[in-house]
Amino acid sequence: TGGGAHLGQGARIVHVPDAEAAAVELAGWLRPGDAVLIKGPRAMGLERTAELLLGGAAQ
Repeated sequence: TGGGAHLGQGARIVHVPDAEAAAVELAGWLRPGDAVLIKGPRAMGLERTAELLLGGAAQ
C-alpha cells in the first residue's frame, strides 16, 4: 500500500546519529534469543553496530 512499511505489533522506529548510538539503543530492547537484521549502506558503518552488540571491539 503506497510503498509504506508495515510494522508489527510493538514495533518501534527510532532515529539515531551513528552506529554506536544504534547499538546502545538496540541493547536496551534486545533479550536473549532475539534476532536482529542490520541493513544499510556500507558507508554508514553498521558493521560497527553489529560488533558492539556482539561485545567485540572494532578492527
